[in-house]
Amino acid sequence: MRRYAARRLLLFIPTMLGLLTVVFFLGRALPGDPAELMLGDNAAPEARAALRRELRLDEPLGSQYVGFLHDLFRGDLGTSMRTRRPVAEELARAFPMTAELGGAAFLLACAAAFPLGLISARRPGSAPDRLVGTFTTVGLSLPSFFIGPLLLLAFAVLWPVLPVSGSDEPGSLILPAVTLSLPLAAVLTRVIRASLVMESGRDYLQCARMKGLSEGRVYRVHALRNALLPPITVLGLQAGAVLTGAILAERIFRWPGMGSLVITAIKSRDYPVVQGAVIVFALAALLSSLAADLVYAWADPRVRYE
Repeated sequence: MRRYAARRLLLFIPTMLGLLTVVFFLGRALPGDPAELMLGDNAAPEARAALRRELRLDEPLGSQYVGFLHDLFRGDLGTSMRTRRPVAEELARAFPMTAELGGAAFLLACAAAFPLGLISARRPGSAPDRLVGTFTTVGLSLPSFFIGPLLLLAFAVLWPVLPVSGSDEPGSLILPAVTLSLPLAAVLTRVIRASLVMESGRDYLQCARMKGLSEGRVYRVHALRNALLPPITVLGLQAGAVLTGAILAERIFRWPGMGSLVITAIKSRDYPVVQGAVIVFALAALLSSLAADLVYAWADPRVRYE
């Protein structure tokens, strides 16, 4: 297990370097002059030249890239053009709120998907299976930008029992977390059901039934672990999507996280903050993929020897 983890960690380093390279060159490939976009068309030429020097845009591309990596590995993501504070500080204040929201959405999705997937897989075609299928269809059909305002309307007008904006009141996390978790729960429920149904006819499950184990124990203890790889794949791939999807939920519910920061930075043309946020989201996606690989090895030892 340790050797497998070491190989994956070594593979993570060039992958991260490649990702940072893509972020850097894509940012430079965008049309227009960043200094002109930030300062506007009416800015004085001297102000544009000063900003270009501050952003190192007057240097050769190779020097910009080396300086970008050097600053990045020192934890320097630049300075916000709007607040004049280090970008790292801006992100450090906003990211924990987004991580809290994304973590709550993940927990809600798993808490709903695993029991529903087990219930649905035990009796395919039954009434509970059809009910779970209806839930997953609705969850997959309704996007977050529809679920969020629907919950906002329900709990701001019809049943005002939960806070609908901000993060200061108790229960403020519930509605944005539910908004993010519903699509993920629907996808995860379907994957768990399909994986368990494929396992249900295996010989080792028939043997467990012949030993007198209850059907629930057969599925929970024996079938579920062998059916975990597809759900782990979904969770690993969706982790980055949940964090980026939080931008919309944060905007709807006025949650003070990365979403609010990024939207404000885009509106104010704060190029360093936008670039820093892209790096953070990309790093989170890579780390979730690495975590999924390590959980693979725990769930199925055969993965370690491939």
